[in-house]
Amino acid sequence: MNLGNIRFLVVSMLLAGIVLATQGVLRAGEKVSSGKISVDLGGGEKGTINWGTEYITAIGIVPITKNEPLARRGAIVDANRRLLEIIKGVRVDAKTVVSDLMEVSDVVKQEVSGVVTNAEIKEEKQENGNYVVIMQAPVGNFVSVIVKEKNIPVPDFLESSEYTGLVIDARGLSLEPAIFVNIFNDKDGVKVCGPIHPIYRLSVKNLGDINEDRIGENPLRIKAKGTTGPSGVDITISNGNAKKVRKKILNTGIFSSSKVVVLID
Repeated sequence: MNLGNIRFLVVSMLLAGIVLATQGVLRAGEKVSSGKISVDLGGGEKGTINWGTEYITAIGIVPITKNEPLARRGAIVDANRRLLEIIKGVRVDAKTVVSDLMEVSDVVKQEVSGVVTNAEIKEEKQENGNYVVIMQAPVGNFVSVIVKEKNIPVPDFLESSEYTGLVIDARGLSLEPAIFVNIFNDKDGVKVCGPIHPIYRLSVKNLGDINEDRIGENPLRIKAKGTTGPSGVDITISNGNAKKVRKKILNTGIFSSSKVVVLID
C-alpha cells in the first residue's frame, strides 16, 4: 500500500468522527462529511471509504470454479483480510501505526480483531466468473480505545478564553493525517502543544464555512506553515500564531477535549 492510499485511509477514519469533544465515538448514523474514495489495495479497486459514515468497506473476490459456496466463503475471507490490512495501516502518530500497537497492546489487538470479526456483508454477487462480497465494518471502537490509552493530559487549571476551539488550515501541505499530532513553532522548532487528537475535514471555500459542533461558535483560526517529523503528520505554525495559541487557548481544555479541526485538501 503506497503513501497516498495510507493517507486517504487515515483521513477517512478521522473524518468519520472517531472522537467527539468528550473523546467518545460517533453515534450510529451521524454524518460529518460526504463523498467516497476508492482504495487500491493491490490488483485493482478493492476498498472504499465513505467519508460520510463511520464505516470502512472492502471487497473480496474469488473465482468460482465448481463450488459456489466455497467461493463465497473465500470471498468473505478475502474481504476480511483487506479490512484488517486497512486498519493496520492507519497512522497513530509520526512514528507508529496501528499494527505496531497491536504487537504491544492486547486491548488494541482485541478491539481490531472484533471490528473485523463483526464486519457485515453489505452486498454479494456473481460477476465475470467471480464471487464478490462487499463487507463493511465500523472503526470508531478501536480508535476510541487508542485515544483512551494515550491519555491526553488535562491542564491543572483551566483558563477561560474567548475562543471555543481551534481550526488549522493545512491545505496544500500534503499533510498525512494521524490519530495524534503535535504542533511546532516554525521559527525555532519548539513544540507548542501535543499530542492532540484532531478531526480532519475536507477543503471548504473559507474557514468560516466549517460546520462542526465540537469547535463551537468562535474557534481560533490559524494557518499551518508546513509539516515536520519522519512521516509528515506533525504541523508547524508561524511564531506569531504559536504565541497566540500559547496565550489564548493552550490551557483552556480545547486540546484535551479534542476541539480541533484540521482542514486539508
